[in-house]
Amino acid sequence: MSVNSIHTLLFKLDYKTFVMKSSLFLILFLSSILFSSCSKKAEISVFNNSEVDRVNEMVELCLCQLQNFDPTSIVVSDADGKIIPSQILYKGAVEPQALLFPVTLKAGVQAIFIVKEGAPVKITSKTNVRFLTEQKDDAFWKNDKIGFSIFGPASADKNSSNGIGGLCLYTKDSLWTASRFDRYKILDNGPLRSSFVLYYDSLHYGPKKLKAELMISLDAGSNFNEAVVMYTGDTTQIRLAAGIVLHDSIQSIVGGAAQGYLGYAEDVYTQDLKRVSSGRYYTGVIFHHPVVEKKQVKGHLVGISKYKIGEEFRYYFGAGWSRHGFKKDLDWFRYLSDKQIALQQPLKVKIVK
Repeated sequence: MSVNSIHTLLFKLDYKTFVMKSSLFLILFLSSILFSSCSKKAEISVFNNSEVDRVNEMVELCLCQLQNFDPTSIVVSDADGKIIPSQILYKGAVEPQALLFPVTLKAGVQAIFIVKEGAPVKITSKTNVRFLTEQKDDAFWKNDKIGFSIFGPASADKNSSNGIGGLCLYTKDSLWTASRFDRYKILDNGPLRSSFVLYYDSLHYGPKKLKAELMISLDAGSNFNEAVVMYTGDTTQIRLAAGIVLHDSIQSIVGGAAQGYLGYAEDVYTQDLKRVSSGRYYTGVIFHHPVVEKKQVKGHLVGISKYKIGEEFRYYFGAGWSRHGFKKDLDWFRYLSDKQIALQQPLKVKIVK
């Protein structure tokens, strides 16, 4: 065999080897692209840029930021791979709207959380809402800390208030409370957040009548509800009063317009003639909108705010007990203060990868 023939043979062998290796590399490369496109993953940065610690505070992430994810197969974990409970929020819509999961972060600390597709872990529900037909259609909602209720349509004849205090229309030292709701709609029902809307079709405000929609939301681990109300009707500027009910005597009060919250503590007794103490009961309201005045009105301590008809008005109301989480009045008042600071300095959340 000639030298040229040998060179030609070697070239053909090398070329064939090159083609085989190139084909293998191309297959592996395409496979890696296919694999990466199928295994969706996002890294979420959560920064507690505030002066208070956050314990199991909920992070809400719009699903519009997680494009191409299957909402029914989303799994959340921390940077070490530990699975974190999560919930898909619908907010009353047919299609899923947001992802919700809790984080615990010390003040000034940042952490990374991983969102990917997988098999979601079923978790025990920590919050739910019910409308009880056996109790005159009253609404009842609770979480792992506390429960609340509000009077329904069938309770209107026997109760002059709505059952929770909270917010009402205000004018000339008069509180125009709503006696009951007319309709309702559940937006989400656990396991980490429950929310619903109450509809009021006819509310008296002096000689006028208004309508209102009140959205209430309660997260697992929290003693406070978020409330968002919107009034509509034939008027423009009105005033709203958010506050707490005072009972026999003012026993312990803290907060005001400057602090952005009101807190109240009182002794609780069992329903018998011996007046056996059941500990201390706590209530509170945190304001989101500016308060122009704080005052006592007919057995209520309220903060009064200006309101423009058709806009959303947000506030927070809650309660506690000395036998379940708050041993002293100071513990409750500190909880109020920390909550108000946390609302003013929300967690900074962004997708980093």
